[in-house]
Amino acid sequence: MYEPSVILIVNTASTPNPKSNLVAIIEEELAGTPIEPLDRKYWSENSGLEFIQTLAFKEDLQAITVAIQGNFYATCSFAAHVEDINRDYEITAEVRFDSLRQFWLRLRRSDFENRALPDILINVIQKGVWIECQTLILVQLNNRITDSHNEAVMLSDKVIQELVDGIRAHVPNLFRVCEGIALLDMIASFGQLVTTRDYVRPEIGTTLALKAARHPICEQLNPGRFVPNDAFANEQHRFQIITGCNMSGKSTYMRMISLLQVMAQVGCFVPAEYAAFPIIQHLFVRTSTDDSLEANMSTFSLEMREVAFILSSGPVQERHYGLDLARAIGFPAQFIETAEKVSKALEDQIEKKKADSQSRRLARRRKLILNLYETLTQLRDSGMDDDALGSYMRRLQSEFIARMDEIEGYAPPAEAESVEEIE
Repeated sequence: MYEPSVILIVNTASTPNPKSNLVAIIEEELAGTPIEPLDRKYWSENSGLEFIQTLAFKEDLQAITVAIQGNFYATCSFAAHVEDINRDYEITAEVRFDSLRQFWLRLRRSDFENRALPDILINVIQKGVWIECQTLILVQLNNRITDSHNEAVMLSDKVIQELVDGIRAHVPNLFRVCEGIALLDMIASFGQLVTTRDYVRPEIGTTLALKAARHPICEQLNPGRFVPNDAFANEQHRFQIITGCNMSGKSTYMRMISLLQVMAQVGCFVPAEYAAFPIIQHLFVRTSTDDSLEANMSTFSLEMREVAFILSSGPVQERHYGLDLARAIGFPAQFIETAEKVSKALEDQIEKKKADSQSRRLARRRKLILNLYETLTQLRDSGMDDDALGSYMRRLQSEFIARMDEIEGYAPPAEAESVEEIE
């Protein structure tokens, strides 16, 4: 391995200034090499890189620079080694690089028709008019570059892992900061939207009512051309059929209502003259008319499957939402256990009050009477003979009286009489 005669280093990294880690490594690895400090004004990184590349390689500068990852010591040693080979053996070796062999030499085959290859060359391969080879020193330099690259990667991984380990303890706080910033950004966006566009504050109730509502995206893409629409739906008018020719805006109308519902439920104003929305839990839509060849389903069967999923996905009342949130945040186990006990006790009290309440008894009586009415209606149209009908009616009467007595047993007689008067 060739060693430098003098090492030039910036004067701020050597005595009388505090000694840098680089100087300490040089003194340890190259103890006999003099180190000469040089004023910083004489240093130029761009000029130094250009000089190294000009000295070391004549071709493939970019590929070689990427491969060595700035390991200039190995680059300069490699350049000096190649120059010595060309001078000592009177050859014109060209430097090449590939990912398998890294750096290797290429010689013209015609230059060695009347003489043998030098003994310094190893791993000789003949390809057409070219001879590809390496030297032992070149292989060592390749290994040095590879080791330096691997060491740099390992040090980078170590630094990154230490950084991750240091941040991991603050991840909950970082999540809270991110949530706070996201919430602030959303509120600021809502405020900017309300002040710059003609939006109104929606009302929350049990009815969906829209007057001169507009699609929030379409009206921005086509200002002045979007026609406002009205919409109304409640418990008595909750099934509606929308008709119209192709490209008349039926899908846009349905998407507008869905978008405005979402905007209102997240706390944003909506584009309309008046808007009222109920609180909903699900939004389902079926607008596609494609079949599924992968599932061997036609368009009709695909529609039926998706409609069945919509009908079966009714609202689900989530219980103990606060406890689930406390577990997700990471509250202490003892705190969660105590909260579960308190929640269970409160739930039992509420259920007991419901069971003992007058309104619950009244609801049970009404349900029992309604079932009796439906049964009698079916018996009227059943066509049974008199004996079978009389026997069934007597059994039905006994069951009705028993169930009614069971319901009335929860309340004192005076209260039961008052309820009967109400009925």
